[in-house]
Amino acid sequence: MKNINGLADELISDTLKEAADTFFGRRRNIEYELSLFEQKVNELRSVATKVEKTVKSFNFLLLQGREVENFWNYLKITFPLNPGANWLLDIPVPFGLTISFRYVKLLVNVYIMLSQLIEEYSYGKEVKSSGVKGQKMITVNYNFLQKWASEINKNIDDVNYYHKPSDVLQFAKKMQVAELEKANIAGAPMKYSIDKDMTMKRINFLDYKLIEYPDLSRDKETLNLVKQFARDLIKKNKQEVKFILDNIQG
Repeated sequence: MKNINGLADELISDTLKEAADTFFGRRRNIEYELSLFEQKVNELRSVATKVEKTVKSFNFLLLQGREVENFWNYLKITFPLNPGANWLLDIPVPFGLTISFRYVKLLVNVYIMLSQLIEEYSYGKEVKSSGVKGQKMITVNYNFLQKWASEINKNIDDVNYYHKPSDVLQFAKKMQVAELEKANIAGAPMKYSIDKDMTMKRINFLDYKLIEYPDLSRDKETLNLVKQFARDLIKKNKQEVKFILDNIQG
């Protein structure tokens, strides 16, 4: 009988350990994934900074921000408006005999640069893997992080709903029959505030303040629209455009 009781105690101990490992293991895995997610968000911020600098520089070309909204309306693109209008790029004004040529060329060049950066920011770019020779990978990007955040939140919801701390404690008490009987005799309430205290917080992707940008086409038709807008703008604002170009050239 003594051996049977010992075997039962060992079985209970192993079962409780497995339950605890499962409970805390799931949470540790999510916490590790959250930490990795934060790292990747910070990696994307470096690309986001380049996009923002290019947006502000593009705004500066559009009469120091005054024509920004008109430009995007002209292209029929809903673009998140940035109030900044400063020249922050290290690129020269293209060579040309006329102000119009130089301005149009520069506006198109910066537009293309912005389009390429947004593409990298939104979808990533292909790079060589540092681990496996010949293998390529896609850099971290906005769409990937948004999808990943949703997947992490599903795991958090699963843990919060199906793996409550109180359920583990209830299970542990049921395994310890003698202690459970004593608790019932003493009228100990089986209520736990621990579920609320240990609830895992979901990711609010908006808290990271990563801007969602629209795709900017670089096809011939779109670039012609950019050129036409620039030509129309300089006809009415030649002196201001000259001031902008002179300011960039230093």
